[in-house]
Parts: sequence; C-alpha cells; structure tokens
Amino acid sequence: MPRAAMFEVWAWVLIYGGLASVVLGLFVQRGGGERSGWLLVGLGSLLVPAGVLLIYLRSRLPAPPAKLPAPKSPGVSAGNANKDL
Repeated sequence: MPRAAMFEVWAWVLIYGGLASVVLGLFVQRGGGERSGWLLVGLGSLLVPAGVLLIYLRSRLPAPPAKLPAPKSPGVSAGNANKDL
C-alpha cells in the first residue's frame, strides 16, 4: 500500500476512533464510571487531533508521478468507421 494511502487510512481510523471514544466516555460517565469515562474522553480527545495532523501531513506529501496513458491500438477509429461503406 502506498505511503499516502496509509496516511489516509490511519487518519480516518484515528478520527473516527477518537470520536467514538469520546462518545463512549460520555456515556460511561453518566452511568457512574467517572474515572473510566474521563479516561475514554481524554484518549479520544488525543486521537482526533492526531488524525487531523495526519491529514495535514498527507496534504504536504509530494504528488505521486503521473501514469502515462496507454497506447492506442491501431484498430478502427470513430472517424474511419464508415469510410469503406
């Protein structure tokens, strides 16, 4: 997997995982687990900015080299299709 693709995958995993952790932590806090709720909220609030940082770093990577177009086959082209008729 190319480096840029890995940046994108990890960025979104961190962002969505962090948001899920924050939401889960808020639910745990309301259920009575004060410390574990704050731990999940704190962990999530660290993961989200890390994912945003990866998106920024991905935007600063050099663009991959452009692929050359495939050579055209010497078959019938649209302009020559009706010449023999």
